[in-house]
Amino acid sequence: MSQTTHWDDDYLPCSEYLGIEVDENGIHRFNEKDKFYFSLIDHGIVALRSEGYATESGRENGVASVLKNLNIKEQYVTRKLPDGRWVLSLKAGNNQEIARSCPEDTEEEALSYLPTERAKFAAEFLRLASIEAGTIPQDNVAFAPDNDDESQKVSDDYMICREYEEKIASISSDHKDFISFQHEKTGKHYFAWIDGNKIIMRSEGYPTTAARDNGIQSVIKNRDIEERFSLETHHGAYFFSFKSRQSSGNSQNLSIFY
Repeated sequence: MSQTTHWDDDYLPCSEYLGIEVDENGIHRFNEKDKFYFSLIDHGIVALRSEGYATESGRENGVASVLKNLNIKEQYVTRKLPDGRWVLSLKAGNNQEIARSCPEDTEEEALSYLPTERAKFAAEFLRLASIEAGTIPQDNVAFAPDNDDESQKVSDDYMICREYEEKIASISSDHKDFISFQHEKTGKHYFAWIDGNKIIMRSEGYPTTAARDNGIQSVIKNRDIEERFSLETHHGAYFFSFKSRQSSGNSQNLSIFY
């Protein structure tokens, strides 16, 4: 996989590509300053994003090209941006870039956007859910307590509240009402919405800092929409859960409240 410095482009900041409404392929479409953009949303993060198209039909051609090449490993290449960060670039059959990932600090993190790596991340969610359910014991990882009532179990990757409280001083450099950190035991990246020294909401684990920051942006973008919240019960306790809603009718759990 070649590594080259990329030229000037017409990509928006990654946070602009976050979307609630996606089609059955995970494609989010939107307009910005008379241009047409799209992104591929996977597990609540921006996996790929497009440049701006002059016409809607041009964007649809771009969507079709991305879906055609999405799972062909040979069509991906890592690129180093002028600012030193890395992206994963998806090419069409004519070798032109048709979409790219969000920028990451290292090439290794950029490679985490490959479909095979994203599939591993999804599988890890299921593995951690099994740990929480008690079917796979694991030392030194603090998750919510076990409960014998199967109806109370939840497939998630949330740590117990104390883990977030211990990071209350890790204020995000961009958002003063959030903390963000990488956990020493799991290696994953987390955030929490805070009010002073109080944790309002905690996130699941993300594989990279950019993915976590996308999660923060999604919460900021949607936290004033009442219908995104629901009251749930897990392990005999009640929680407010915050979800994004997809046009297919499915929902993606973004975070859970105290």
